[in-house]
Amino acid sequence: EGKMSYYLCDTHWFDASRYVANDGMTELSRLVVSIVSSDEPQPPKQDGETSHRISPSVAPLLKRAYIFLEDGEWASADVYCEKVLDLDPENPHAYVGKLLAELRVRKREDLAALVHTFDDNANYKKAVRFADEGLKAELTGYIEYINERNELERMSEIYNRAKYAMSIAYTDGDYRAAALMFESVKTYLDSEELARQCNGRANDAILNSGKARMAHHTLDSYIEAVRILESISGWKDADECAEVCRQQIGELREQKEAERIEREEREKLECEKAKRKTKKTVMIGILAAVAVALITVPCIVLPPVIKYEKATSLMEDGELDKAYDMFNALGDYKDSAEKCGEIEELRLADRINVTKEHLQGVKIGDQIEFGRYGDAESLEWTVLDIKDGKALLLSR
Repeated sequence: EGKMSYYLCDTHWFDASRYVANDGMTELSRLVVSIVSSDEPQPPKQDGETSHRISPSVAPLLKRAYIFLEDGEWASADVYCEKVLDLDPENPHAYVGKLLAELRVRKREDLAALVHTFDDNANYKKAVRFADEGLKAELTGYIEYINERNELERMSEIYNRAKYAMSIAYTDGDYRAAALMFESVKTYLDSEELARQCNGRANDAILNSGKARMAHHTLDSYIEAVRILESISGWKDADECAEVCRQQIGELREQKEAERIEREEREKLECEKAKRKTKKTVMIGILAAVAVALITVPCIVLPPVIKYEKATSLMEDGELDKAYDMFNALGDYKDSAEKCGEIEELRLADRINVTKEHLQGVKIGDQIEFGRYGDAESLEWTVLDIKDGKALLLSR
């Protein structure tokens, strides 16, 4: 009931005016009209009037063509439309009739129910070309309506798929994918807001993943956590967590470097101890051989040999001053002069050797004392910089 031009039912548009009285709209018709949303695309209204003059000779032929269309006799309808065009080549209604016959549509208003547009159809183009403004607006209106309806259907399908994807999302990638779908139809319903929510949940998932890496408390896990958290910089407390990770990374690297240095020093000491033990064994053998040789070797040759070996033993035991005096007394015997030079280098190295005790708790700007030079009992140094367990010093 009600006076409406068209109503969509099961994807088909019907002319409802023929079924209602002419005494105005009933309450039911007002209810139906209110149900149809103003946001939904509406098909154009059919204009029964036309400015195109239909001659009496073609009017019966055109009427028969449209009767054939109503009966679904497409071939006969096309034939009679051709007859009309033979008499009136610019008759737009004849071209509309041929269009309806080609598309298997019984009435003009049923064009709105087509799935695809027909603006590339030759009969449509001729109909629009020769039509008056009213008929042209109606025909182009069907094209616009189909495009709008199809676009709404497309956006509705994407929207529904995005909502389902959002409902089952678990990882940040799942939420990002749903957000992209919503953003592709952001003008449809609340798609823009749902896209924002999906991106927020994706960031939350990434943030939780970064915090989970932090809980492992290892160097590699902190490095990985920083990489994850930096991808959502600015989101909630991601930046604060990343800074905590960087501090932990610095501390763990310093600890690891200190352990490495300590291990290398321990290995070096053990290696030197083993070498000294081996050399002492060799030295005992040499001295024993020298003691036996005292019986047969002239006394004038033995003293330099004994002194040289004794000086070598003292040098290996770290008694550099005594060793230096003995090598120096030997003069040019063997490589005694070279040994004196080596002892000088060892003395110099000993003067500038900085132990852990000297650097324990030292800060930039501190004054420390260690080593000696010439007659000075000790040297004073200023700490200029500290980096990676090493200090840059300047003597005063």
